[in-house]
Amino acid sequence: METKILLIRHGETLWNREFRKQGQRDVPLSDLGREQAAKLAGYLKDETFSAIYASDLSRAKETAQLVAKPHRLPVTVFPEFRERHFGEWEGLMDEEVKRKYPDWKEVSLNGGKYGVETVKAMQKRFLEKCEELARKHFGGQIAIVAHGLCIHMFLHAVTGGEYGPQREKLKNTSMTRLIYRQNGRWTVESYNEVPHLQ
Repeated sequence: METKILLIRHGETLWNREFRKQGQRDVPLSDLGREQAAKLAGYLKDETFSAIYASDLSRAKETAQLVAKPHRLPVTVFPEFRERHFGEWEGLMDEEVKRKYPDWKEVSLNGGKYGVETVKAMQKRFLEKCEELARKHFGGQIAIVAHGLCIHMFLHAVTGGEYGPQREKLKNTSMTRLIYRQNGRWTVESYNEVPHLQ
């Protein structure tokens, strides 16, 4: 038995465009982000989903609702799928963080200061919820709409470092397809695809 999982990064926000740290701030989709999500929904309308899940932050939830609409499925949200919490960095532009915090690189890697969540904590919550839902839907396909960094770090965890933030940045509304098998093994089928935006 296996479960197909479609991991989707949310559509664009204005803070994405400004290179501003969003973290767990509830920043809505931009007009372009809604357009991207609508195109993704059109692309996925003929696929079959057992369920559609999302982070409870509005940029992910709204993306998921647009994807779910043609399937007449509800979107179930979980805080475990939220982006990494960036503490006092949230709302700052990347350049501001680098200027104000000399140890920004070390804290980005490890967390634990300034309210920045540790990578291990983020990976743990995301991975455990993904595994729970994958086991629940053996034989089916589910979609999970979440955030770039937490998807990257989840992929890093389940592939032993083959995938992760060292790869190209996940595009807004990109799709990454995985298989979860009964023995607990994960396989990446495709990565960071955006055919609906071509």
